[in-house]
Amino acid sequence: MVSDPLEALFDLVPFVRMLDHRPGDLRLRFRLSAIARIDRAALAALARTLPGILDTQASLLSRTLRIQYDPERIEADVWEDLLALGDRPEQKDALLKRLEAVVNRSGS
Repeated sequence: MVSDPLEALFDLVPFVRMLDHRPGDLRLRFRLSAIARIDRAALAALARTLPGILDTQASLLSRTLRIQYDPERIEADVWEDLLALGDRPEQKDALLKRLEAVVNRSGS
C-alpha cells in the first residue's frame, strides 16, 4: 500500500475514469482490478494534506471515489491533467509542481 496521499491518488490514475465533474465535485469510477491498490486511509488523508481538498469518499461497493474540493484553490483542469497522466506519465512532475503551488499559496 502507498502511504503518501498524493501518491495514492496518482497510483489510481490508470484504473479510473471520470463519472462526473462539476467545479468543486469530482466523481471517479475505478476498475475492479484497482480494489487491491486502494489505500483508503491515504485517500482520506488528502483532505488533511492538500489545502483545497474538502473531503474524499471511497466506496468499494460502488467502485467510486468522490473528491470534494474548493475550486477557488484548485483549478478544475488540474483534475483533467491528473486523469490524463495515464496517457502522459511524463507530465507527473509538472502536475506535482502545480499541486505544490496550491500548498504553498495557502501557507502564505
